Amino acid sequence: MEIRQIREDDSENYIALCKMLDQETQFMMLEPDERITNVQQQRDAIKSLRATGNSTLFVAEYHSKLVG
Repeated sequence: MEIRQIREDDSENYIALCKMLDQETQFMMLEPDERITNVQQQRDAIKSLRATGNSTLFVAEYHSKLVG
């Protein structure tokens, strides 16, 4: 498993991970099927986050799949 900063090309996998978490827990901000972010919006959000210089998002990747 690799822990690393999120990249723009993680957008689709990150959305899938978030949607899975929405289904599995009641402690997330969004309810199941409430997440409407598309891949381009997520890509733009990641790009913006990385450009700030004072924030980051780490992901856990295992066998080319985001797992955390």
